[in-house]
Amino acid sequence: MAANPIEEMFREIVREEVGKAIAEIKEMLAGTSREKEKLIGAEEISEFLGISKRRAYELMELKSFPLVRIGTRKKVHPKDFERWLAEQKEVSVS
Repeated sequence: MAANPIEEMFREIVREEVGKAIAEIKEMLAGTSREKEKLIGAEEISEFLGISKRRAYELMELKSFPLVRIGTRKKVHPKDFERWLAEQKEVSVS
């Protein structure tokens, strides 16, 4: 019996999410916790997005951006940046 396309899509999403959760658990068990991650700054963000460093700093000032201030430096956890970026895609699609 062929699976319903919606059921198949749901199963794929569940597989992806479970895979991500397992990867996170493995990371935690390996001792590479979030606190040990290297923070990224405007330079890395500008390179990743293909924008100017000035524009990256402007993005970092948005209220929704998960900014970490260390003195005068502006940084972000890579996972928080990825999550924020995904949220921006959702907002622009809606």
